[in-house]
Amino acid sequence: RVTCVAPRGIPEPHIWWERNNVRIPTTGRVHQAAGDLVFTTIVEKDTGIYTCHAMNKAGEKKQDLSITVATKPEWVEKPKDSQLEESKPGYLHCLSKASLKPTVNWFRNGNPISEDSRFEIAENGTLRINSVEVYDGTIFKCVTSTPAGSIEEQVRVHVLEKLKFTPPPQPLQCVEFDKEVTISCSATGREKPAIHWIKTDGRSLPAWVSNNSGNLHFHKVTRSDAGNYTCMASNGPQGEIRATIQLTVAVFISFKLRPDDTTVYPGHTAMFQCQAEGDPLPQIQWKGKDKILDHDEFSPRIQI
Repeated sequence: RVTCVAPRGIPEPHIWWERNNVRIPTTGRVHQAAGDLVFTTIVEKDTGIYTCHAMNKAGEKKQDLSITVATKPEWVEKPKDSQLEESKPGYLHCLSKASLKPTVNWFRNGNPISEDSRFEIAENGTLRINSVEVYDGTIFKCVTSTPAGSIEEQVRVHVLEKLKFTPPPQPLQCVEFDKEVTISCSATGREKPAIHWIKTDGRSLPAWVSNNSGNLHFHKVTRSDAGNYTCMASNGPQGEIRATIQLTVAVFISFKLRPDDTTVYPGHTAMFQCQAEGDPLPQIQWKGKDKILDHDEFSPRIQI
């Protein structure tokens, strides 16, 4: 029911409603009663321009009223179960129509999706995932609504994992001479990849180095083991990826001769010995009272 408030006038104005220059009847589904426009039931075809007229002997005034009947959305293109590629943009479509532009909301695992650096919702309702992650392989739901009602559709996303190292091997690695060492390399993909190591310069691995399921195992590290090694991971659908590391062999620092606790009388000479070995050769410094001793500062009383 829509009321038309008539302008003041003497004599009191007569009021009636028209649509498309045709007077609204006083009976029927759409009728006028005492200046009111009455819809007993509303259908989509009632959308349009209605005009309220007020007239007396002094003249006439009129006022237009636009009425839009909201309809429940209908599907143009439902969301579908989708396979999206990891690290690439992914799209989920949710297209609907109604007399009023539907409002579209997306949910992921039941939680509302807000637009940010990863998610964008287009004007037509399409959801764009700017960079698909493995954990996007889950349930998405689109809800499209108008004041007349809503429709929704739930879909599952399957993420096609890219061939990648998990994690990539550290590019610089140092191992201890004469020790047993294992360097690991792991990878995942749509199909389980085969993983193996090679020497980057093309030479064969020495007999004391084994290569098994991504593990580069040195039974006893030698100085000649220093160099570049490449981990290769491959499967049929996705090809091959490589990661190269630079291996340094070091003799970790150890003391050959440690200084001993010593009792010294005032005015006498005290000597402390300290020798260390390693590769590269370690630099030896002395500290006294939490301060590195500077030869120039204490010479000639203290000599190093």
